[in-house]
Amino acid sequence: MFKENINEIEIKTLNGYKPFIGIQKLKKYAISINTTTFSLSCSNDHPLCVDIDNYRFLPVSDLNIGDNIYTINGFEEIINKSFIGEIDVYDIIGVKDEEAYFTNGILSHNCEFLNSGESSIDEELFADMSAKCIEAKIILEEGNYKIWDEPDPSRVYVAGVDISEGVGVDASVIQILDITDIRDIRQVATYHNRHIPPLEFANKVHTILLNWGSPLALIERNNCGAQVVDRLAFDIGYEKIVSYGAKAALRSRPQMGMIAHTNTKYKGVMNMRYFINEVRSVTIQDLNTLKEMRDFVRYPNGTWKAKGGYHDDRVMSFMYALFILEKEITERYFDILELDDHGKPMTIEPMDFGVATFENATSIYNDFEVVGLNNPYMTPVVFGMGYTEQFSEMETLASEGWKPYGH
Repeated sequence: MFKENINEIEIKTLNGYKPFIGIQKLKKYAISINTTTFSLSCSNDHPLCVDIDNYRFLPVSDLNIGDNIYTINGFEEIINKSFIGEIDVYDIIGVKDEEAYFTNGILSHNCEFLNSGESSIDEELFADMSAKCIEAKIILEEGNYKIWDEPDPSRVYVAGVDISEGVGVDASVIQILDITDIRDIRQVATYHNRHIPPLEFANKVHTILLNWGSPLALIERNNCGAQVVDRLAFDIGYEKIVSYGAKAALRSRPQMGMIAHTNTKYKGVMNMRYFINEVRSVTIQDLNTLKEMRDFVRYPNGTWKAKGGYHDDRVMSFMYALFILEKEITERYFDILELDDHGKPMTIEPMDFGVATFENATSIYNDFEVVGLNNPYMTPVVFGMGYTEQFSEMETLASEGWKPYGH
């Protein structure tokens, strides 16, 4: 039972009409049932309410003629039930603040995945993708910053950023993706830290973005994320921050950064799943990121998040990075040369953002932190400004047991 509310359609629930995100079409084996007043054709496992006081639902396949189900008129008896074969069925997704709604006057649960939840990647895909996970080429900051492919000025990068409070629970994460070829998207670096405060993290984000040529950055703004976005934009002057979602979240004025809202998050997850699950054009090199993907599930109300006891910070930052390929964002920053059959960007060309300056990813760190460079020796060091000063410092080092390499 629907009604139109200005620019959106709402569906009837126990608590009045509520907006919802969308409708999912599936082909399933179905059953038709009739009460004295209503009729419904639905999938075999579609849950209907049999006990409103205890909020209990049973799959329609477990119900029999004579059983009572809850309708907008109260409980009514099932007077007919028949199997009708495979048909198209429609599942309402993401009803706001509700888990149940009325379909054809009968109270249904809001999700077919009532018991365990649908994982964002299945076990077969997890196995295929995990075979491509490898150890990082460069590991910095006690393992927080990992680099698989070194920055290349000829490539196009994008950053996705998710922000936590830095108190040791959730993590602040940066994902760097190479999107030069959308048919071969690669995770090239990640930063993950549970203890870094937001303002300090803003400086870290800026430093790492400079490593990758100052790419477009899609940064979650909600909660403490606002501190990071505003510091980057107004204090540091970073100009390539993507803004999206303020209108959908009914914000009274435009705001910089990515506004996390039920609608935008769902769109971002569907976009991420399209490139990972459907097109299969994404290579994830970090096993920890891939494990979070496996434990990122759809809940009965249609929302996506980590299973209980797990984290999704790496997934959310990955989702924000891939959001750059949501067409309405892509066309702001790239020339779209080719779309695929589903209207998604397939070939893009960067617009002129000015000269991209790449700072060596290891230049800002002490050389002792660099792991995996296949170089056991320190890089050359030059002391002082002149011969006398240099000789004095070399003499001091020699007295402490150091000697030039090769001697």
